[in-house]
Amino acid sequence: MYRLGQIKTIVSLLLLAGAVNGAEPAVQAPKAARTDRLGDPLPDGSIARLGSTRMRPGASIGHLAFSPDGTLLASFPSFTQSGLSIWDVKTGREVRRVELAHCHVLACAWHSDRHGVVVLQLGDDSFYVWDFVDEKAERPPAIVRPNFRISNGVAADDETYSRFAISANGKRIAAGRSGQKDRARSIDLLEVAAGKRIKDLKKVFVLGPQEGNCNGLAFSAEGTSLFVLSRDRTAKDDHLAVYDVKSGVSEPFTVPKAMEQGYLKAFAIAPDGDSIALGLPDGTVRIWDVKEKKEVRSIGKHVGKGPNDKGISALAFGPGGKTMITAGRDRKVRVWETANGKELRLLHEDPGWVEAIALSPDGKRIATAGRMIRIWDADTGTDACPLSGHVAGVFSAAVTADGRTALTTGFDLTLRSWNLNDAREERRVNLSPGKYGPLLLSPDGESLIAGDCTLLDPRTGEPGKPPGEFAKARGRPLRFTTDNRSLLTSDKGTVSVWDWPTGKLKRKVEIVLSPADPAFNIPANRGEASCNDANLSPDGKMLAISSDRFWTSKRGDFVQGNSMFNAAEMFDADNGRLLRKFEKPPSSPKFAFTRDGRWLILAGGIQLAYKEGPEKFADAVSLWDPLTGKKRRSFALPKTEGGLRGRSINAIALSPDGRTLAAAEEDNSLVLFEVATGEVRRRMLGHRSHVWSLTFTPDGKRLISTSDDETALVWDVSLAALAPAKAVQPSEQEAKQLWAELAGEHTDAAYRAMSSLAAVPETTVELMKKRVIPAPETSNTVLNRIFVELNGDDFKAREDASAELDRLGEAAIVGVRTRLARGVSEEVGSRAEKFLLKHERDIPAPDRLREERAIEVLEQINAPASRALLAELAKGGAGAALTRDAAAALARLRKP
Repeated sequence: MYRLGQIKTIVSLLLLAGAVNGAEPAVQAPKAARTDRLGDPLPDGSIARLGSTRMRPGASIGHLAFSPDGTLLASFPSFTQSGLSIWDVKTGREVRRVELAHCHVLACAWHSDRHGVVVLQLGDDSFYVWDFVDEKAERPPAIVRPNFRISNGVAADDETYSRFAISANGKRIAAGRSGQKDRARSIDLLEVAAGKRIKDLKKVFVLGPQEGNCNGLAFSAEGTSLFVLSRDRTAKDDHLAVYDVKSGVSEPFTVPKAMEQGYLKAFAIAPDGDSIALGLPDGTVRIWDVKEKKEVRSIGKHVGKGPNDKGISALAFGPGGKTMITAGRDRKVRVWETANGKELRLLHEDPGWVEAIALSPDGKRIATAGRMIRIWDADTGTDACPLSGHVAGVFSAAVTADGRTALTTGFDLTLRSWNLNDAREERRVNLSPGKYGPLLLSPDGESLIAGDCTLLDPRTGEPGKPPGEFAKARGRPLRFTTDNRSLLTSDKGTVSVWDWPTGKLKRKVEIVLSPADPAFNIPANRGEASCNDANLSPDGKMLAISSDRFWTSKRGDFVQGNSMFNAAEMFDADNGRLLRKFEKPPSSPKFAFTRDGRWLILAGGIQLAYKEGPEKFADAVSLWDPLTGKKRRSFALPKTEGGLRGRSINAIALSPDGRTLAAAEEDNSLVLFEVATGEVRRRMLGHRSHVWSLTFTPDGKRLISTSDDETALVWDVSLAALAPAKAVQPSEQEAKQLWAELAGEHTDAAYRAMSSLAAVPETTVELMKKRVIPAPETSNTVLNRIFVELNGDDFKAREDASAELDRLGEAAIVGVRTRLARGVSEEVGSRAEKFLLKHERDIPAPDRLREERAIEVLEQINAPASRALLAELAKGGAGAALTRDAAAALARLRKP
């Protein structure tokens, strides 16, 4: 058994040994004890962290508990599936982490140097008691929650435990009940036994019953009294009963209804147990004398400008009850004098709502937590544990053309500049609200397109002068096209295409709402269209748009936004005409055209098919033909715990060479797909919360992921990163085997072969000189004649031309697609599409796969000999895929 003082040292050693948060790539990378600038461990595959993990658990925190000596702090999430973190209060370093899969935390208390109690709701909705301090204690059962089901019946009362409180000495748990009907319910006092379910604990006493459902429980500091808040479902106010835990005698009376958010209830008990503080929706704190059963004071006013910026989200009495610490939905934390309600200080402003407040046992430190934990000196209000980096989720990133600098924006309304060589923060610029959203760096690197479509100087954050008509742009930026000649923006249900850098408006497309799905009982005229993503084909002819139906509604004290997938559609970019709708795409998809414009990748959420049963899901990532609107194949997502859960895609990015698709899953993992096969190359773990964006560096060798965990990670995704630590020249037989694996269907073996070849550049170039030869010249004369005959008046001549085209087979695919894109008659288009359906393979033939992979290896080697070979291959037959690939690789390498 370890003493508290030993926890930090032991776990730190484990972290340095790389024993925490190991990645699970499809191709295993060499293990390395890599750390960030502060000495904290990096996940496998990551080479740098922009920001810090200190005091950043990666989830909204609902529960905080100081250790008895005040040197450590435990944090638990409110509702999300996250984990326990124990932090060094002085440095902010995380000294212990335990993942709590499929659990919700309902109550916690750290009552001795060796023991602490937490009550968890498991995936099967049972309740479990766990000692979170004892490292030898068995971890809570990881029970996967069942997939979502639609209830068609009328719910029974289904009474269950709903609220818990733990006494300060850790010996008793109070458990309150709730149900679907209004009736009196009792409170159980249970004897604590770690490692057991609540239903198996010994029942010591039954209190009550009291009116209605229990919605708040707290022991007095001495543990002699239990405060119970309850309410009938339709009642306006709360019912407060103060029980003597030995006699069961209570003193009930009515008090104003305190704020609720799920399991969290905004109330606190004074240290002497004589009064209760209630945080109200109007932004005030009401203090009631429980003996006199009357309100004695109203404190403060937390009211912001927005519809949801009013009310108390958390509160706590300060040392001796002389002060009151309040956190409001106006995102401010204040300290008041309890006796007279005078405000003493504004402690801080948080980008989100603070939902947990804790006081150290000696009263010298205050801990507050929303998504990030802050430690404050209780006497002065000064920051007792200053932290570096973003203090809220990092929303987006951009990389300068030279690949040396990354720019990030966060929900903390800051723009930060990072040196990618050493992950050092070089500059911070404060942004005004609205500008923190999607971040685009102009092609010349001189301007940032901010979240509200205004221009900023990337060095100072000062406003820039927008070009031409773009000065009137509204909404948010989406992306620059591959050729950097067009910029896409969206404003609710409108998508605009701008010529860049002139700023001339080229096209504006209005999104029309599709009929609402009757399964969701939403009127057809409710809400408005909102663009989710848009992308322009490389030739500028087709505009793909995905949109959602968005509306607001009132729920309790909140005005909440609601969205539902509307449609994925293809438009003519020249005239804005709707060309086609994609049938059964993933929900709210993101788009990526392949570099040649031949295919369109759709990546989004799983879609329940209610008419076919709740287990029928759309593909999260799939490849589509933009000309026909038909899906060609699915991408093979890696298997994860829980089967179909976590199959939604949050963000995607296509590598500069177009061969790798990076995708962020709902479980916060990153997946690298080979676009040609749709197979997984690598899977990387490291973020603790929603991944907002993915950005490749210009050379394609690094990937930056930004997350709601307040950090950005830089990943080495080059072929060399997975090569053996000590590259060995392959024998002739081994080289032959590597060459064979380049054409294999098994992507992991092919990827290993590519990494091994990239590690021995001289040998590889010589090997490929002998095996990769320029493509032969393909005559366009024959194809031109066939297309003329396909459009002739004579039926037999058209049939003969189709047969001749059929005999040309795969070699004619590029030419046929080129002519289709230029525009042909309906007759010719029908015959050409029939040809493509027959000959165009969803996955390239083995020889073609090997060519693509060989070009990728040569580009990453980027040495004089490899560039010379690419130049020779680029002189092959015009229009041949190999010629085109080599020329494109060479052009990328020539960019400054």
